[in-house]
Amino acid sequence: MQNQDATQENIDVKNLCSRKLWELININSPSRVKSYQFKLIENELVARRHYLQELETLKSESYLPISHH
Repeated sequence: MQNQDATQENIDVKNLCSRKLWELININSPSRVKSYQFKLIENELVARRHYLQELETLKSESYLPISHH
């Protein structure tokens, strides 16, 4: 289990596809993803302009601030 935790600590958002990034924050839910990891993933998806509506929905459901750059 420790290896999995270590892997989750170091998410390389630039090398993951948008679908995988979305799965990380949607399937794992924001409560299981550390806030700084969520922010990294969110920023990458916004920069790619992918899953914007889904991020807004997630924001409204979980009351997380979603930034738009």
